[in-house]
Amino acid sequence: MDTGPLITLAVADSLDYLLYPGVPVYVPDAVLYEATRDSAALGAPQILDWAQRNSEQVRTISTEVFFNYIESHAANPARREKDLGERAAIEAIHDGMHLTRRHDIPWSSGRSKTLPRCNTACHPHRHHTAPFGGGP
Repeated sequence: MDTGPLITLAVADSLDYLLYPGVPVYVPDAVLYEATRDSAALGAPQILDWAQRNSEQVRTISTEVFFNYIESHAANPARREKDLGERAAIEAIHDGMHLTRRHDIPWSSGRSKTLPRCNTACHPHRHHTAPFGGGP
């Protein structure tokens, strides 16, 4: 999931459509951050409310891209990262495909389609909590 479609669905009051298939919705941490860092931004309150209300189904994927951004942002708070959400989404897709191949989890089987959170499965050295909503 990328930031633009998430905001569009929020503004259209249609985020719940993502839940209809009954499988978890994975949102990269940087995408959620971009969509909600300004709590007054278009769609931000709806996205935060939706993610919190549906925390069993809406899961945040931790990415190396966002971890590096947070680290560099601490040193230079004025720095903006171009395409942060897009790069995090690509990383999440790549890691998900890698985990699927590594664990031989077929997407079309009747087995569970959930993947482990990337921060423990792909990046065991990383333990961070992303600041969502109202951040810089």
